[in-house]
Amino acid sequence: MQLANLQRPDRTGALLALLSEAYPDLLAQLSERLSAAPDAKPAPYPPLSTITRPTVPTAQAAYYLDRAPQTLRMWAMKDGTGPVRPLRVHGILAWPVAELRRVLGVS
Repeated sequence: MQLANLQRPDRTGALLALLSEAYPDLLAQLSERLSAAPDAKPAPYPPLSTITRPTVPTAQAAYYLDRAPQTLRMWAMKDGTGPVRPLRVHGILAWPVAELRRVLGVS
């Protein structure tokens, strides 16, 4: 069979057919691994209920609040516009975990 003369979907099917004849165990292992692979990425931050630090950085607070980090920076720049007020530690924003829990209703 000449693969060059076939349409693209047919080439893929023909290639899979050739591979399944030549390497049946390999294709079974690959399909098993692909079906067992997780679809979702792991969460970049731990659950808010497990945080023991008093504050978190802007990116982490934005993740918990489901907002962009820039939105939180705007809240900090315009005092009182957001649901949480950050602390400023040497010019760096630190978002109180207790306030994040209060706003999100997490105990």
